[in-house]
Amino acid sequence: MPADSMMEPVMEVTLPASSVKITAEDSAIRATKVTKTIEFMVPLIHYLNEFMEYTVGLLTEATKHKMDIKTLKSLKDRALKEAREASVRADAVKRRAQDTKTMLKKSVEENSRLLGIKEALMVKVEELKAQSAKASEEYKDEKAEFTIDAYDERKHFIRSRLAFQYPELNLNFLDGVPEVPVADMAGAPIDSKIVL
Repeated sequence: MPADSMMEPVMEVTLPASSVKITAEDSAIRATKVTKTIEFMVPLIHYLNEFMEYTVGLLTEATKHKMDIKTLKSLKDRALKEAREASVRADAVKRRAQDTKTMLKKSVEENSRLLGIKEALMVKVEELKAQSAKASEEYKDEKAEFTIDAYDERKHFIRSRLAFQYPELNLNFLDGVPEVPVADMAGAPIDSKIVL
């Protein structure tokens, strides 16, 4: 602004409305006041100009920071989203690992149980084998006894038939001990077709 335009409002303000004549002394006082006012206003204007430049700089910086804030917020949101997804994946992996651990533990328990059953069955099989061998021995003995009993019955039958048919024969030779051992007689076939 030119100095004259600044002085006019100041002069109008400083001039009383009733004065008609302006003296030289009044002019000098007024000029001094105007000069002092201008001297006061120039630094004020410079200060206001600097204030406005500083304010514009701050607004520019604030706008830049707002954009930085938006960018950082979107980066933060993206990072949080990725962190949540990573957490969900980590939880899923944890659950799978826990499930696998549980299944492995159950499998080990089942294997241990089955091994226990297998061992019990092996013991039972051994017991059954022992019982079978014992029963086989008992059966062999019973078979031998049965064979001897069958032989004795057959011998008695034959003797009684011979004695009935031939009462004059001496059949005492049939009471003798057989030459075949008893163990071998158990395997000998019984022939029930012999009829006298």
